[in-house]
Amino acid sequence: MDNNTWVLVTPPKGRKILSSRWVFVVKYTGTGEIDRFKARQAIKGLLHDFGIDYNEIFSPVIRMEPDLEVHQINVKTAFLNGYLEEETYMAQPEGFKIPGKEHVVCKLLKSLYGLKQAPRVWYQTLSAFLKSLGFLKLIKDRLYVDDLLIIAPTPALVSELKSALKKRFSMSDLGEVKYLLGWSIQRDRKNRTIFIHQHKDATKVIDCFSDYIPHPIATPAERNAKRSVSS
Repeated sequence: MDNNTWVLVTPPKGRKILSSRWVFVVKYTGTGEIDRFKARQAIKGLLHDFGIDYNEIFSPVIRMEPDLEVHQINVKTAFLNGYLEEETYMAQPEGFKIPGKEHVVCKLLKSLYGLKQAPRVWYQTLSAFLKSLGFLKLIKDRLYVDDLLIIAPTPALVSELKSALKKRFSMSDLGEVKYLLGWSIQRDRKNRTIFIHQHKDATKVIDCFSDYIPHPIATPAERNAKRSVSS
């Protein structure tokens, strides 16, 4: 609502009114501890029709490159920042129906989680903003949804870009990258080393199958096991 994602209108004749649902997510740190709780209003995108409710949906992604200053920021409600080109209508969300106006529906002005074109709209929105700052789009390296990496040769350039982004979008500054897309990242800048692991997920798997592994071992096979080329 703070983002002005929709306006209330009378349902137009002949147009499909999409429903929505609440999605609750628990975010964890790299060590498996609870970081924060999130709630999103997601439209049921499986119900909208190609050519009417949406058109293009392709959205490219990015991969991380080492050996530079690498900071991480998270865009809050990223998909709610881009304006829609298509006319899309949604029933008022549960718990937020306005008394006396139950018959009206939400006409989406901006994208919403659950829309098929939502990732593409967000990509185009951020891409246009970065181009306005003088950035050039690479062919290979792309964007991964709302988890952004700022990679630059100096801390000053990192701070400059953060300031510009915060003026345009609501963001969480996560500092130097430590946890990204399920990977814990530990960088030793002095010794020029990087250690990447999935301790949280590995621990989760061990806990899940602990009943089937009464006597865990430190190696994946017996130390005295002999192997031949034929085997």
